[in-house]
Amino acid sequence: MLRLTALVLVLRGATASDCDTATYYAYVDLTLTGSALRAALHARIKSPHDVIPYTSSATDVWDALKVIDADPANTDNVLGIYSRRSMPDSLSGDSDGWNREHSWPKSCGVGYEGPDFSDLHHLFPADWSVNSARGNKNFGDCLSDGTPTCEAPAHTEAPDTADDVDSFLPPPSTRGDIARAAFYMVTRYDGGEKDTEALQLVDGCGCAESGRLASYAWLRQWHIDDPVDDAERLRNAQICTDYQGNRNPYVDYPELVAAVFDDEAEAQIRADACNDDPPAADDFDGSGADRVGAGDVLIAGARFDNPDDLVIVFLKTFPNGIALTITDNGWLESGNWRDNEGTLSLSLPSVAAGQTVTLADMDSVSGSFALSASGDQIFVVDNGEAVAGLHTGGGWSDATDSSTSALPPGLEDASITFEETPDAYCYDGLRSGTQKELRDALTDASQWTECSALDASPFFVSDAAGGLNGTSTGALTSAAAAGFVGAAAVVALW
Repeated sequence: MLRLTALVLVLRGATASDCDTATYYAYVDLTLTGSALRAALHARIKSPHDVIPYTSSATDVWDALKVIDADPANTDNVLGIYSRRSMPDSLSGDSDGWNREHSWPKSCGVGYEGPDFSDLHHLFPADWSVNSARGNKNFGDCLSDGTPTCEAPAHTEAPDTADDVDSFLPPPSTRGDIARAAFYMVTRYDGGEKDTEALQLVDGCGCAESGRLASYAWLRQWHIDDPVDDAERLRNAQICTDYQGNRNPYVDYPELVAAVFDDEAEAQIRADACNDDPPAADDFDGSGADRVGAGDVLIAGARFDNPDDLVIVFLKTFPNGIALTITDNGWLESGNWRDNEGTLSLSLPSVAAGQTVTLADMDSVSGSFALSASGDQIFVVDNGEAVAGLHTGGGWSDATDSSTSALPPGLEDASITFEETPDAYCYDGLRSGTQKELRDALTDASQWTECSALDASPFFVSDAAGGLNGTSTGALTSAAAAGFVGAAAVVALW
């Protein structure tokens, strides 16, 4: 347990109400279990997640740790996660002071470029020398095995620690904190974002395989032995309100550890993990993907003036993934696409009903995908057939230039058009209902409004068979809660 720090919260990106526990999880079905619950929590904590710079002249990780890990007895100091020593915060980065400990080591799947590198939920101050003693060792208790090479303490400045050649034992007062940080990491990072890997807790191979960390069994026990206290709750709240805009659900609801990780399927994943190559974000190439029909996916927002953006929502679950293209090319009445504008391609190995995606989830473009504020069109296409469309600046007509388009066949009930040409249009209607109710609302121009910022929050599709929505009629299920569910976003050429 971390000691309580009395600090004034300084609001940054998120608001206090956004980070209020009841509000934050309002659209999450916490009655789910296993991989469905893990996916739902992943979606919630992935978006929003404001990535804080690791090192910067602006507010960075150093600055944040001085606040969230301040010594309550002297707020000019920080507490080391392993030594529990109080160290002047001015000695940040000093070999006689403290540095930034990645509790999930960089060499075990956390790189140097992605959001995981600076994610405060697994970063802590650590004495420079004690941090070096831990290195990239897995977490565990060498003492229980009678290991001859077990050293206690692991370092003279951290008396309540121990280690051997493979394992590191933190002090009792922070073991639960470290365990819950690890549970957060495997839930938050599934390899679906640029410069990240799918992380997995295991028993066995551990950091011998990139993306793996051991020992799950010890971390699971430490979660019980060292329960959440007020200091850990405060730290979690500060990270959300002051810095990243996301929370660690296993701090807020400790019982979710059992609900997710005690599931038999999750246990089998851990057992199989050491026998397989780590999953890669780009393994899914779209082959064998489910076919998407008109209206199974719809456009829920678009910005036509720099920076361009759009929101796409899936109204069905696609367990075998999807392979779609998004284009601003117009449709010719002769039955072909114009080909002088741009296309994106989105491949996801699985999709949950209600899930949303935006341009920020895409990495590249073929041609010139540039939306025009004077009138333009956007189409979502599966295997050459349009499945969703949006047009501004007048009705559908032949694609005589970059701002005009005919209506592709089959899109009568899966498209929307606007006479006006604002910088951005946002859907402002129903976000919970049946597929038909949501489809009707999303294609009703009266449910849209001019806006300054797009809304990519999730939808709840009550009749999405086979999806993660389940049958709950209570809190909205978070299989859809903002972001990909077990998915890797891969942009390719159309």
